Amino acid sequence: EKYIDKVLPETVKGYEKRCKVMCETIDSYFPDGLRTDPTGGFFVWWEAAKYIDLKAFLEKVAIPNDISYVPGSAFYPLPKFGLLYDPEKNDIVPLDSAHANTMRLSYSFLPEEDIAEGIKRLGKLLSEHM
Repeated sequence: EKYIDKVLPETVKGYEKRCKVMCETIDSYFPDGLRTDPTGGFFVWWEAAKYIDLKAFLEKVAIPNDISYVPGSAFYPLPKFGLLYDPEKNDIVPLDSAHANTMRLSYSFLPEEDIAEGIKRLGKLLSEHM
């Protein structure tokens, strides 16, 4: 509590740099998709433009290549329990596998050069399998 006001601004600058590296590297190496521009927190959310089951991809491709992320499906209720608002239908519909093509990527732990290398490798793998 004595040093938080001094340490926090430097810590935030470090996270901003890591976030910027991750976003720029995603833009350069990932296949078509959408990513967030975080304004806080420690994560970038990415959604593939084409369907790919990113949970299965994590298990079969990413982890064996020493890459990890959290599949986006972990942040939605199980399909049998969930409902979702569909703006195109203007209705509440059952949740299905529509979010299987999403992932959450963390930039809070690794140094910038490791983030860039991991994202490059992940982008290459994604491009090969999509």
